[in-house]
Amino acid sequence: MWIAVWFEKQGNLSINGLSISNENQGASGNGCLYNGAFGFELQASPTSTITNLTVDAAGAYGRPFKTSAARYNTFNSSTVKNAVPGLQRHQPGILFLA
Repeated sequence: MWIAVWFEKQGNLSINGLSISNENQGASGNGCLYNGAFGFELQASPTSTITNLTVDAAGAYGRPFKTSAARYNTFNSSTVKNAVPGLQRHQPGILFLA
């Protein structure tokens, strides 16, 4: 799995302006790239404020935006564009996991 930006265990993180594009496209078959690329992931990071986040997933395969065990966060003006529609394993757009 390849990730453009991954924040883990960052309590009270503050981001104002982050643009992600030209993600890794992934690869067919198996191995790390088979699962595609995450554009932005926030994991186990509580009470953060993320403002003006844009993920452009054009040409990429995978989840462009994901959170996992990230509670009590505030997202302002977050945008995901050009996500691949209709993938069964990798849902396009924004994915929040508890």
